[in-house]
Amino acid sequence: MDARGAVERYFEAWNARDPQAVVASMAPGGTYEDPTTGGPVSGPALAGYVGGLLSAFPDLAFQPGDVLEDGDRVAATWTMTGTNTGPMRGMPPTRRAVRLDGMDIITAGADGVRTVVGFFDPGGIPRQLGMQIAVQPPDMGPVSFGTAVHVTPQRPGQPGAISVTSLHIRDAAEAAEVQERSRAVSREMMGMRGFMGLLGVTVGNRMITISAWEDPDDPRQLMQGGAHAEAADRFWGPDFTRGGATGVWSAERMNASWVRCPACGTMAVRTEAGTCRCGGDLPPALPFL
Repeated sequence: MDARGAVERYFEAWNARDPQAVVASMAPGGTYEDPTTGGPVSGPALAGYVGGLLSAFPDLAFQPGDVLEDGDRVAATWTMTGTNTGPMRGMPPTRRAVRLDGMDIITAGADGVRTVVGFFDPGGIPRQLGMQIAVQPPDMGPVSFGTAVHVTPQRPGQPGAISVTSLHIRDAAEAAEVQERSRAVSREMMGMRGFMGLLGVTVGNRMITISAWEDPDDPRQLMQGGAHAEAADRFWGPDFTRGGATGVWSAERMNASWVRCPACGTMAVRTEAGTCRCGGDLPPALPFL
């Protein structure tokens, strides 16, 4: 099998929508990277990356374009299409179709594909799905930048406890898995007693979840089976993340919930009466998270 044959086998594996076949098309130690992977990935990490993409776009397909060969080096253009009918980056499916043009620089030989470096607009798919895009460095000196997601059952009031989970991830594949598991856990939490809201933050190589609860005992529900218990088993199992920390903090002091009065424009404490000192009606209390 020459370089072109190895490349054809590689694209056939993608179009077969089989993560293990994509890995099998690689030479021993072969690596893949693109603008979204954070560096080269291989083996199980590559399978996880492919699986995450296929989860978001089950009908994903690549249409090869121009191919230029120079010994064991191949430049191949392609057009990727798919429909977002599965979760992506922790977000629910949009049901939108996407189209992305790109190019791979590939080295390959009789043993398979040795390296793939993909080039494409990393904001192309998110923009087509209606997602927000923030252009920022991952780190700048002692400051790290990232993204966040908010989940709330619209239950106002003051929490009696805050729970925090912080995981240190190693690569893009682990980030995708944590996001997928977090989405499943969030769905469960929406129906749990005392759950008041969740803020999920990804900063650098850390993924942090902050949750508000009515009572310090409420977070114990998370360990009674379901998606959170499965995620905990994954964390304690072999070869997942660099480590992490969890904890539950009881409220020592909670200040009043403030809202702005639409009549006089001042801040007022939102009481059950729902009336400002000026006599105007106050809007409903806001969720804590």
